[in-house]
Amino acid sequence: MSLEVTLINPPILKIPSPFVLKPTPPLGLSLIAAQIENEGFKVNVIDCIAEDPKNEELFSNNIVKFGLSDEEILKKIDPKSDVIGISCMFSDNWLHSKILIDKIGEKFNNVKIIAGGEHITAAVKSSLEETKHLYAAILGEGESTIVDFLSHLKNKISIENCPGIAFKKNGLVIINNRRNRITEPDKVSWPAWHLFPIEKYRTHNISYGVTNSLSLPILATRGCPYECTFCSSPQMWGRKYVMRQPEEVFNEIKYFHEIYGAKNFDFYDLTAILKREWIISFSKFLIESNINITWQIPAGTRAEAIDFEVAQHLYKSGCRFITYAPETGSERMLKIIKKRVRLKAMLNSIKSSHKAGLNVKLNMIIGFPEETHIDILKTWWFLIKCSWYGAYDAFPSIFSAYPGSKMFDDLSESNLIPNNDELYLRILGSSSLNEAPNYCNDVSKNFIIFYFWFISISFYTSNYLFRPYRFIKFISGLFTKKYTSRAQLTLGEYLNTKVFVKNSKSKSIESTTY
Repeated sequence: MSLEVTLINPPILKIPSPFVLKPTPPLGLSLIAAQIENEGFKVNVIDCIAEDPKNEELFSNNIVKFGLSDEEILKKIDPKSDVIGISCMFSDNWLHSKILIDKIGEKFNNVKIIAGGEHITAAVKSSLEETKHLYAAILGEGESTIVDFLSHLKNKISIENCPGIAFKKNGLVIINNRRNRITEPDKVSWPAWHLFPIEKYRTHNISYGVTNSLSLPILATRGCPYECTFCSSPQMWGRKYVMRQPEEVFNEIKYFHEIYGAKNFDFYDLTAILKREWIISFSKFLIESNINITWQIPAGTRAEAIDFEVAQHLYKSGCRFITYAPETGSERMLKIIKKRVRLKAMLNSIKSSHKAGLNVKLNMIIGFPEETHIDILKTWWFLIKCSWYGAYDAFPSIFSAYPGSKMFDDLSESNLIPNNDELYLRILGSSSLNEAPNYCNDVSKNFIIFYFWFISISFYTSNYLFRPYRFIKFISGLFTKKYTSRAQLTLGEYLNTKVFVKNSKSKSIESTTY
C-alpha cells in the first residue's frame, strides 16, 4: 500500500496593523515534507500564503484572513491524497484552522487529517475536541513521528501504539507517550524547499525581517535549556538542547544559496549561541568560502558568549543583524519569569556587537501579570542604556498568554483565561495596541499603551540624539525602501501600503466549535 500525503501551510489571521510582521517560508513544514519524501511517500504541498498573499477576506469583526480562500484550497487538494497534514504553529490562526480542517473533512471523508506544530502540541486536547474531522495530532518534533505514523497506516497497524501522537477514541482524547527527542540533528534531512513555491516568496517580496532579498529560515540548534514562564517552547521541545555541526549548517546555506539564489538566512533557533567556539568555527566557514550572503541570528539569553572577537567574526562572515532577548530590564521580573539573563553582561555584549558593526535588535515585553510601574520604568531605563551602548532597534511587545506556557497555566487556574474562542481573539489582539489583552495586576491597559509609546519614542529619540547619522539613514531608507530597522520597516510598510479595514472580497467567515 502506497500513501500519498498533502501538506498545507494554511492562511493566516491578522488584525491589520503596521506592527504585524510578514510571513516567512514554513521551515517546520518543509522539514516534515523532506522526511516523508525520503521514506518513499509521495508529497504534495499547498502553501496558502505564497500562492496568494494579497488575497484578503474579512474573517470576523476586524480580523482579516490572508492567503488562498478556503474554496481554492479545497480545489488544490489532490483527491488521491490518503493523508492531509496541516501546520498549526501559531495559536493566532487556530480560529480559522479548525474551520478549514472540518471543511476538508467534509469534502474528503475518506482522508486522514492530521495536524502538528506548536499550537497543536500545547493545546492538543482542545484541538481534537473542537474539530469533527481531525484524525490525529502530531506532538513536538514531528520528523520521526510522522514517518512512524505513516508506516502504521501503510501497514494497517493501530496508531494506539505510535508514540508522539494524540487521537480521539469513542469521543475521548487519547494522548500517547511522547517520543524521545532527536539527538543527532545532522541526520535530519534538509528542508524540501523544492516542494514549495519559493520563487513566489521572491516575486511577492514576502520576507520576515528587514531584508529586501530572498530570505530562507534555517535551524542550527534544537530546543532550549531554559524554562522562561511566558514561553511555550518547553511543551514543544522539552529542555534538551542539541547543536548541529558548524560545517553542516554552512553546507545547507551554500546549497540553497546556489539553488535558489537566497541571499539572506534567518536563524530560527530558540537559543542560538551557547558556545563561542561553535560560532567562531561556523563564521570561519563562511569567511573562507567568500559566499555572498547575509544572515541574522538570535543571541537569545547567553549574551556573554558574544565578546568583541566573536562579534568581529559574525560581521566578517556576513551577519548583519543580531537579536538579544532580555525581555525586561527589571531584575525582580527576570527572577519571576525565570529568564536567566545578566543585564550588565548583556550591555557589554551589545557594546561589542555594535563596535563590530552589527545591527542590534532587542526583544522586550511589558505587561507581565506581576509587573509594576517601577518594573516597566526599569525596562525603559535599561533600553536607554542599550541605546547608548549601540542598540539600534527595540519594540516592546505587550504580554499575551500563550497555551503551553507556565504563565498561561497559572492564569487559567485563576480563571483569567477564557476556555472558548475568546482566548484566540485575545491572542490575535496582541498585535494591535487597542485590541491587546491586559493581564497585568498593577498596571491598567491605558497605562500599558502609554508605556508602549513612551518607551518606543524614548528609545528611538535617544538613538538619534546619541548618533545623529542614524536619523539621516532612517529617513533615506524610507524613500529607498532599504530598511535597516524594525521601526523603519514598520513605518515604511505603513506609508507604502493600504491597510485593509473594510470592503473585503468576501463575506465574514463564522467560527464554529464542536
